[in-house]
Amino acid sequence: MTAGPAKSTKSGAKSVPLPYNRVHLHKSVLIRDGPKLAWPECSEAGRAELATRTSRIMKTINENVMHAVGFAENSKSMFISTLAAVPADKGTFSPSPTAKNAIQIGAHLAVSNQNFIALIGGAEMPEMTFMEMLAHMAQEEDKFTSLEQVIAAVESSHNGLMDAMKGMSDEQLAGNLQMPFGEMPAAEMIFIPGMHYCMHQGQIDYLQTCWGDKEPHFNPE
Repeated sequence: MTAGPAKSTKSGAKSVPLPYNRVHLHKSVLIRDGPKLAWPECSEAGRAELATRTSRIMKTINENVMHAVGFAENSKSMFISTLAAVPADKGTFSPSPTAKNAIQIGAHLAVSNQNFIALIGGAEMPEMTFMEMLAHMAQEEDKFTSLEQVIAAVESSHNGLMDAMKGMSDEQLAGNLQMPFGEMPAAEMIFIPGMHYCMHQGQIDYLQTCWGDKEPHFNPE
């Protein structure tokens, strides 16, 4: 992000807009487009206050990373415990020709995790619509053929994703990630994995009711 032109303060000293207008806190989650900050160019007091505020912002960002990691860890645990309760002969069960089965849903999580890792690592993703992205992912998801294979892939990719999230630099966390369908603030993206597990855990839970299993199987750690 490019800072705007320098402005003069009442005392005549120049002030420099700082590139932190996209890092503001609201309800413990970072949002975009807050007000720009400006400090006298040669003011030691201004620099000290800037350093203090920046430190506080980054401390909160890093705390949010740990919240996001904890959320994802618990959500993954619930997803895996639910998926593991699917009988071997029900892995390919589908209530309709267009509905995904348990193996396909698990495969989608594993492939998605690998994509998240690539995004955090700075990989350039081809431009495509959301539906085009899902179609592209389906080609990888179709390679999975068993519940055991899917569970192992989700666990492995999850561990890699958690390591990638915890290893993000301050610069990454205060910036944006280029998704296939547009930019997203990194501070928002890190909460997607946890939500993603929850969404698809509910789908597995629904499939189980189709064969008469109404017992909840999620087991958060």
